[in-house]
Amino acid sequence: MRVDRIEKLEKFILDNKTASLDSLCERFDVSKNTLRRDIDALCERGNIKKVYGGVVAVEKGQAVGLKPFKERSAINSELKLSIAEKTAKMINDGDTLFIDTGSSTFPLVNLLKNLKDITIVTNSVPFIYHAMACDNLNIIALPGTLNRSTDSLVGASTIESLKRFHVKKAIMACTGLSVEHGACNASFSEYEIKRTAMSICDEAFLLADNNKFGVTSMMSYAELNQFDHIITDKRPADAITRYLNESGVELVC
Repeated sequence: MRVDRIEKLEKFILDNKTASLDSLCERFDVSKNTLRRDIDALCERGNIKKVYGGVVAVEKGQAVGLKPFKERSAINSELKLSIAEKTAKMINDGDTLFIDTGSSTFPLVNLLKNLKDITIVTNSVPFIYHAMACDNLNIIALPGTLNRSTDSLVGASTIESLKRFHVKKAIMACTGLSVEHGACNASFSEYEIKRTAMSICDEAFLLADNNKFGVTSMMSYAELNQFDHIITDKRPADAITRYLNESGVELVC
């Protein structure tokens, strides 16, 4: 019965503190659609929260912390790659880009090899490291202090340096997005960097897998209508789709 399954699901999540959707589907032998309905019911109780392609247990009065970059990269990696592939098709020879930190934007590093004269401004340490093998990518590494949770360079010097640039396209990530709260971010140290990136670009792209829709986090760095394109793997709920259409935001699924 569904009631019994939900109770077992809740106990498992609370005992383990965190779980991915894929692991829960396998453990409880249910489809993702069924699992999402069960999780929605559990979220209404207030002690479980959707985040990063999975769920976490939330103790009363505590905020959900940001998972390390490597751990986030392992969750829904195939979905993130497919989203990055769609995004890569919207990047042209000669483009100047800001590449945001995050597990959704990182796969782009291996998808831009065939383009010519691409300049990338970024504070993502993994992106900088892997881009060294791509001769066609001109990398401008922003200065800053290393944030080990996000594998990124952050701080006042990062923001001030970024303000000096103008880029054609900003490729952004988020920890969650909704009509009410826009694109959210769980890292205070990256909040102003993301806001600055949005202010220096001609076009803003938001990359997010479907599990991030309806999820909120500590800080909102942009309204959804500030993006020109939102690239995801699955069409979101009708209310979000309608809002994006009315706001002139291209939804790429």
